[in-house]
Amino acid sequence: DRTPTPNDPVPVDTSSVILNPTETQRYVIQLANPPVLQAVLADNGLLSREADAYRTTLLRQQDALLAELNATPLARFTIAPNGFALTHTGEDAVALAHHPAVASVRRDDERQLVSDNAPGWIGAPAIWNGSVTPTATRGEGMIIGIIDDGINNHHPSFSQNGGDGYTHSNPLGSFRGHCATTPSFCNNKLIGAYDYADALTSENDGPLDASGHGSHVAAIAVGNELDAVMTADTGYQYSTELSGVAPHANLIVYDVCVGEQSCSTSVILAALEQALQDGVDVINYSLAGA
Repeated sequence: DRTPTPNDPVPVDTSSVILNPTETQRYVIQLANPPVLQAVLADNGLLSREADAYRTTLLRQQDALLAELNATPLARFTIAPNGFALTHTGEDAVALAHHPAVASVRRDDERQLVSDNAPGWIGAPAIWNGSVTPTATRGEGMIIGIIDDGINNHHPSFSQNGGDGYTHSNPLGSFRGHCATTPSFCNNKLIGAYDYADALTSENDGPLDASGHGSHVAAIAVGNELDAVMTADTGYQYSTELSGVAPHANLIVYDVCVGEQSCSTSVILAALEQALQDGVDVINYSLAGA
């Protein structure tokens, strides 16, 4: 085990931990020893034996601290942060913040859904045609992870066959998460779906999105090329071509939100942990703090 140094994160100011000393709240606890990404990834890789051995060591250290606290974690993290989420009173959280194995204790913040912009604004067509890159690409073989509020899996933006005639293949060879147990939910474009909001809260709606936001964000990132026709109440029709930034990329979604406005840090961290284990190439996170 590593002894914390003066350069380590300082435990959170106890005045910001307590809303009510006796009220039970969720907290995210970051431990002093570095996570897998910081400790071993630079030299070995996330899927190496060294990374797996170090992750096992971190989990054993967490087990020891949790046994000392007589606590059951809501979620555990080893790859991006090293720590866990649990419920504590304000007084217990203050005491834990001073434990030598702990780097910080923070209340489990809430995030809100925010939006994004169109491919043309960032110059995606120049990548599609290869004018600014060595090879023209529309995301073939890339896996994009979307941490948001779920997905409308029936939308044509996420179908196996795009409107430009492109047929997706699954670079992993198998589905992940909910799709592994319910294959009909996915296809060779949408190759994985998880609902961490269900796993860590009382919500029970599966990885379908609650507001349309997750589907909107996913379509901006990887939506298929489509010819769309929109009809107003007056009968006026507007036709346009729609496409995500990487329309030929594959998609794994991670539902972290309860309803439209409650997306807890602990749930987000659990999804991030899974996305890194899934080996996604890019993670999109369109959530904002208060």
